[in-house]
Amino acid sequence: MKKSLLALAVLGTMGCINTASAQSNVTVYGLIDATISTVNHADKNGDRLTGIP
Repeated sequence: MKKSLLALAVLGTMGCINTASAQSNVTVYGLIDATISTVNHADKNGDRLTGIP
């Protein structure tokens, strides 16, 4: 009884390992917008404002 239970547990674990390794190649599609804007004389002191919108 114990040997068959152990064999079932081993087979179940091996099935989970194959499922997890099948998802190792993931491709993400999209566009990255890396814009930095600068505004001169942004306030009454004439300071510059730089930021990421």
